Amino acid sequence: MRLTHESPRVRWLVLLAAWALVAGLGAWHMAVMRDYVASLEGVVPRATAAATPLQRPLPSNYADAMMWTRYALALQEGAPARVRTTEIDNAPGGREVHWHSGLAHLLALAGRLQRAVTGEPLPRATEQALAWFNLPLLIVVTVFFSAWTARRAGAAAGALVALGLIGVEDHYAGCAPNYVDHHGLLSAAVFGVVLGAVFMGGGWWRARSDGEESLLPASPEAARGAATFSAVCGAIGLWISAATVIPVIVIVGGCAVLASAFGAAAARREGARFDAALWRWWGRLGAGLSVGFYLLEYAPSHLGLRLEVNHPLHALAWWGGGELVALLAAWRAEAPAGALPRRRALLPLGALAAAPVVIVALGTRVFVASDPFVAKLSHDVAEGASLWRIVGAFGWKEFFTHVNFQLVPLALGVWCVAGRGRPDRLLLGFATLAGAVFVAMGFWKIRWWLNAGGPMLALLIAALAALLRGRSLRVRWTVVAALAAAGFVPATVWHIGRIAGPVRQRIVANDDAVQPVYRDVAGALRAAQPTGEIVLLASPNASVSIGYYGRFKTLGTLYWENTAGLRAAAEIFSAETDEEALRLFRRHGVTHLAIISRENYFAEYFALLRPDAPATDIVKTFGHRLGSQLRQPAWLRSLPYANPAKPLLPDLVVRLYQFAPDQSLPEVYWHLGRTQLAGGNVADAETHLAEAITHSAPAQRAAQAIAAANLCYRAGAHAAAARFFRAALAERPDPAITRDLSWVLATSGDAAVRDGTRALALLEELPSTVPRDYRFKDNLAAALAACGRLAEAAEVAARALDEARAAGDGAFASACEKHLAAYRAGQPWRQ
Repeated sequence: MRLTHESPRVRWLVLLAAWALVAGLGAWHMAVMRDYVASLEGVVPRATAAATPLQRPLPSNYADAMMWTRYALALQEGAPARVRTTEIDNAPGGREVHWHSGLAHLLALAGRLQRAVTGEPLPRATEQALAWFNLPLLIVVTVFFSAWTARRAGAAAGALVALGLIGVEDHYAGCAPNYVDHHGLLSAAVFGVVLGAVFMGGGWWRARSDGEESLLPASPEAARGAATFSAVCGAIGLWISAATVIPVIVIVGGCAVLASAFGAAAARREGARFDAALWRWWGRLGAGLSVGFYLLEYAPSHLGLRLEVNHPLHALAWWGGGELVALLAAWRAEAPAGALPRRRALLPLGALAAAPVVIVALGTRVFVASDPFVAKLSHDVAEGASLWRIVGAFGWKEFFTHVNFQLVPLALGVWCVAGRGRPDRLLLGFATLAGAVFVAMGFWKIRWWLNAGGPMLALLIAALAALLRGRSLRVRWTVVAALAAAGFVPATVWHIGRIAGPVRQRIVANDDAVQPVYRDVAGALRAAQPTGEIVLLASPNASVSIGYYGRFKTLGTLYWENTAGLRAAAEIFSAETDEEALRLFRRHGVTHLAIISRENYFAEYFALLRPDAPATDIVKTFGHRLGSQLRQPAWLRSLPYANPAKPLLPDLVVRLYQFAPDQSLPEVYWHLGRTQLAGGNVADAETHLAEAITHSAPAQRAAQAIAAANLCYRAGAHAAAARFFRAALAERPDPAITRDLSWVLATSGDAAVRDGTRALALLEELPSTVPRDYRFKDNLAAALAACGRLAEAAEVAARALDEARAAGDGAFASACEKHLAAYRAGQPWRQ
């Protein structure tokens, strides 16, 4: 297959230019995303100043990068080289990890490189490395695939691959800046499997004379090299994610059989020959390499029978599948077709069936996706939804994110296959059918669009080579340049510009604005418990993000290895009694609970756990009682948290709790009042603080009332503060309390509270034995000013200032200076 012919020198110059353009676009996108992430710092003001171990916010749909970062940090801190377990979630025991360890090691290395350049602490450097981590990987993948393609199909094909890898949304989405996950590598692996199979000719080759053009490889050796490329990419893909790549291997093999079944006769007439050994080699090499990757990841101490991931049983199936493809395609390629060699198919069929038989026999012990709980869960995860469901939820922009210029190759492929008498229809049919299946899967579940981009690119090269057969070099380059200029480059520029515009206007998506809130919540939880382990219970998304910033343990997240933790979280929130919830809190060591109003996940937890129960039964659950009815059990302590400013998150309400099974009834009321005061609910806060005082021991009531008054005063609730000071005086007459009440009455900015006459009277009524020190004088000056006696107030304030300075009380002297300045300016002091 040749799209263009040129000298090696020209080919390398074209490739270098394409690589430079890809690197430039990628660097631009990286810079724009850096500014976007920085803008998250300012659009939602911090509700707490408490620091968290990790600080850098990420877009909400990049939550997987948070998990990879925590795996990398664990490696940096001495965890075993192969990431097999984690304590991040499913508290208290943690869970297994079955993702490949390679990405975590690369991210750990990137953190060390960042630290070497900037000198930052290693955790900070590692999270900062997320900004640039994907760009070098993208460049390496681009160079590798485009150089391989250019060597076989010409510089134009190589340039299309390079620009397509950044210009096809469904491929580049997995490589975007900050999205540190394995999806970009997976998309590349899928592309490699299909690209290699296309250049393998689907198992067909045709010798040709000099100058003759054909899409098929010119020799079995050339086809074998492409089969090797496909198998290597597939084995790497299985190591990264078997669940993603197994369907790809099945599609490629199945489409090869179908293409041979319907196109063999025409291919033979064109002089093509089928070589069954190619598919056998493809299956054997892929199977052998995947076993090698399995041993690299699991041997010798973690060998097991988990079939959600790469496993020798899948390698056995690949071997069997390769043998069957070779057998069936060869049978259809014969002229005339003989009898199907059924006996030769028995062993490959057995190999192919081994994994499904084990799954049926052992169920969830080896394949958690067969658990109805997990199957139901997939409907609540965005990537498990159909394209139409996503469009219904987020609008037609999501439709055109996938159904756009990148489907042009499918249209070209159909056109080529439909053209009567066009050579190489078998290969074109193979590539077109595979591409159509990938697109159909994308409509079925949104996650499969990440697989579709690469096959579309492989199809584009084949379709262009067919359509431009016999055309001049100028025409070929013109068409290729037009496609790149009309499709790939503008798509990338548009994608980057879609972010750059809001960055200039300091606009962020509402879903992303919640990330700084999650970070603040992590800070508030750590402030409430400065030392010791924190185990957080929250919604799955909040668990990942809050746990990330605070480096806390959590319970329920949406990772398939964490089914037990997710089920435990569902059981707690769906508990019918507070006693049952308490028992589960103790069992899992939960120390804190966070309820985020916009995604509390109560309904989803309930539906997962009790799929047959009426939806109305949710009102009987612990989560609903706490989140909607605000019925707090005595063993939860409310934590004060000031919800963030509302413009971006108008409906966001955060409620935080600490597990406190031994707290007394006064403590329950006290902490609830503090929480309501922080949230601006002064009336209810005053009621509950008063209840705390009432239920306290008589000897403690005065101190409690003073504390409540000070809380209200700092919150700006001056009327409540004055009432609590009066309550304290009723319990225990004290000059200090009198002065505090006088200060509130004299300086309050609330006219309904302010009463200068009463403030002055309170001070004048104090016994002569009470020292008239500089603190008393400062109070007296404020009361005089509130009564309009500003000259006298200035005189008294000046004496208070001199005495404070003489006493060495610099902080109080500084406050006196401000008060004195106001009185001399003819203004009373107002808080």
